[in-house]
Amino acid sequence: MINQRKQSDKILNDGPRILIVDDDPTFSRILAAIIEKGGYQPSNAESAEEALELYSNDPFPLVFSDLRLPGIDGIELLQKIRQSNEDTQVVIITGHASLESSLQSLREGAYDYLIKPLRHHNLVLPLIKRALDKVRLIIENRYLLEKIQQSNSELETTNKILRDITLKDGITGLYNQRYLMETFNIELKRSRRHNRVFSILFCDIDYFKQFNDKNGHLLGDKALERFSKLILKRLRITDFASRYGGEEFVLLLPETDKASAFVLADDIRRLIQESDFDGQESQPGGKLTVSIGISSFPVDGDSEDALLTTADKALYHAKNLGRNQVIIYDASR
Repeated sequence: MINQRKQSDKILNDGPRILIVDDDPTFSRILAAIIEKGGYQPSNAESAEEALELYSNDPFPLVFSDLRLPGIDGIELLQKIRQSNEDTQVVIITGHASLESSLQSLREGAYDYLIKPLRHHNLVLPLIKRALDKVRLIIENRYLLEKIQQSNSELETTNKILRDITLKDGITGLYNQRYLMETFNIELKRSRRHNRVFSILFCDIDYFKQFNDKNGHLLGDKALERFSKLILKRLRITDFASRYGGEEFVLLLPETDKASAFVLADDIRRLIQESDFDGQESQPGGKLTVSIGISSFPVDGDSEDALLTTADKALYHAKNLGRNQVIIYDASR
């Protein structure tokens, strides 16, 4: 493959290299003299095979190639160069002033053509300048596009960071209460429209104030972070976890009835009880635990406030039963 950045650096510097491919030494010397007069660096090849070897080792931004060459002809050389790198401009040289051969070379991607013998030497340098200007423009446009793409990528990264700051809790990495309510509203509308069920788990870490008082808030924050990571391990990709405030968490479970929600909630409860937390020895029983209340749409409420209230009541009942409990909301209690 062509190292396009290496080629670009050469083209953007003064005195670009230009390759002449012609088996007529007299014409090659004349063209080389004109190229040198313009401040460029000519190189010569007598065949397409020799030209391709030179080109592969160190690409040229501009190539002059005779149409008739021994072996591979100028049109095929043009095709091979264009396949290798479309930036390179190729000018076809023909001793046959036929419109057909000239048009064929242009159709194949040649920048222009010259007819030999050269009768108007003064036209060659302006042709070279135009061809190299085109190469420079292609390269500059590519660099500009890369910068725009890089800027867009950086902007997307910045926007994601800002979005996370706005929507996520800084300690746990879970979504915050604000985004919970937005998601809650969307799930309510979806479930009403399609007559579906969903459940929420209202979680509260037991005796967490005591944990903070004994261990300090830095260790408390570390416990909240670990607690959140453990929860996420048990959730599906469609589930939603948020920090509601302090040591309270709300999990929203689409397409989940009460029975399924209870299985998940009790799994989470046992996972927390069986996991190790730094500072847990200060807790009752020497373990960090969680109490969870469950409510479901539509049986326990038809709005965000109603469902959160019923789940909170179930959570309150779990606390009254001694904590480290999972309780499903029951209107009769």
